[in-house]
Amino acid sequence: MSKLAATELVLGSGLDAVVLRVFSRSAPAPRRLPLGRLAEAMRRAMQAGDGELKLSGLGVQRDFVDVRDVARAVHAASLSAAQGVVNIGTGRAVRLRDAAAVLARVAGYAGNLHELDGPHGIPQRPMIGAPAPRGPSPTSWPPPRTRTPTAAGPGSRPTSAPPATGSAGGPGSTWRSPSPTSGWRRRVASDDAHGHRDRPVAGLRRPRLRPSAARPVEWAELTRPGTPLHWAVLNVAEGPGSRPDPHCLEASGKLRDAGVRVLGHLDLAYGSRPLGELVTDAHRFLDWYKVGGFYLDRAPADRADLAGTRRLTATLEAVLDGEAHLVLGHGTHPHPGYAEAADQLVTFAGSWADYRWSQVAEWTAAYTEAKFVHLVHGVPRTHLDEALRIARWQGAGTIFFTDRAGRSGQNDQFHTLPGYWDEIVSRIGPGVSE
Repeated sequence: MSKLAATELVLGSGLDAVVLRVFSRSAPAPRRLPLGRLAEAMRRAMQAGDGELKLSGLGVQRDFVDVRDVARAVHAASLSAAQGVVNIGTGRAVRLRDAAAVLARVAGYAGNLHELDGPHGIPQRPMIGAPAPRGPSPTSWPPPRTRTPTAAGPGSRPTSAPPATGSAGGPGSTWRSPSPTSGWRRRVASDDAHGHRDRPVAGLRRPRLRPSAARPVEWAELTRPGTPLHWAVLNVAEGPGSRPDPHCLEASGKLRDAGVRVLGHLDLAYGSRPLGELVTDAHRFLDWYKVGGFYLDRAPADRADLAGTRRLTATLEAVLDGEAHLVLGHGTHPHPGYAEAADQLVTFAGSWADYRWSQVAEWTAAYTEAKFVHLVHGVPRTHLDEALRIARWQGAGTIFFTDRAGRSGQNDQFHTLPGYWDEIVSRIGPGVSE
């Protein structure tokens, strides 16, 4: 069966499947692949002492991809919602003549490369490469090993380019990196810039629920036996308010009696609020509502704000005599130094449309799932399983999914329980699985 026939068979089957179109692989297989044949011919010429190497077919172009990067792309595709045909390539075709020059320089071959005109030798299909990209990529795929040979040097990381025609993940799209620093999906084994490696898949925790600032009338749902609840956020009036609220006093008391940790909501305003003001609000939460920690909303994520955030979290720990559970609500991946400043980091807070194509920073592989929180709004009931699968593979130990729609710059969608609360509780189960 031809590749085209196999592709049409898969696309017409109605299965939940994706076809990956892999371009020219680069691997240690000298006699099978174009670069391998070039290297083998050069090796023989050097052993024989030949001052001239005769080659044909050097005018063709290929999109070279390291076979290890192909394996990574296949693994990432199996975790994504991509559909149709996805090209696995760098998006940049390289002329074999340039590749041969680079190989000669790297190998130390000082002879001449003589290009033959005949049809024999390397197959002379004029060009094989991923289409010129134009749309958003179905997921980031930075090839750490693939290098593009050029006449100027042995190689460079492919430049940024989005994929080809059609919607993300649709026919003709190209799987490639939108930036050289984009992160892999968690659990795709790789060396990162910080020298860590991802752990095996075994031992994943089930995500735990985190209802944020739920209305007091709904909090009775959170005290039901068997609810896999990690913590709940108390937000009276963008903080503790000016005086104790009787309804919140009752609700927080019932949650504590049920063994649920209650966190006071503190808005950091991305590092612009004075330390003294935040500490005053923290003392009010503790005195009035007996909170067990704090949810630090709109937390900064840049390295420049790290020292100030560490000072704040150390002070809040002291307020609760070292027993505070602190969650930094970045909503994105912060500088890695923030991981040591709090018990948990919110590394994703946004819409389902963004979450299904989201990526994780490589440095997160150095920590367990208990460190990370994902908050996602607009998740359809029919996509709950997919959302849970993404959370598990990206290493989020605490989650909150809701079908409520979000508004730009607002977090109201997390202030109430989702319409499918009972269903999501039953899917996650009554406890945490180690």
